[in-house]
Amino acid sequence: MTVNDARKIIAVMLVSYPNFKPIDTELMATTWADMLNEYSYEQVSVALKCYITTDTSGFAPSIGQLIDKLKTVEPFLKEHRHTQQMFVVLIHIQ
Repeated sequence: MTVNDARKIIAVMLVSYPNFKPIDTELMATTWADMLNEYSYEQVSVALKCYITTDTSGFAPSIGQLIDKLKTVEPFLKEHRHTQQMFVVLIHIQ
């Protein structure tokens, strides 16, 4: 995942979690890109969608929570290439 990809992920979190107010979004994007560099934008995006649609805490995910979600959904990501199709399948396994 690139820094630009991380910016897109953070933008989704900002609109999905109104109380999520990082101090420095650029530093956050750099850190998230570094920590999630072995994953594609598509993988992280699907994990975030799954997190958002199943989360009841109201808090934005941490890097570790998204990695945990990725490990849960990874077999399905390999089987279904198209993001929309993957998302539909993942919602059904939650």
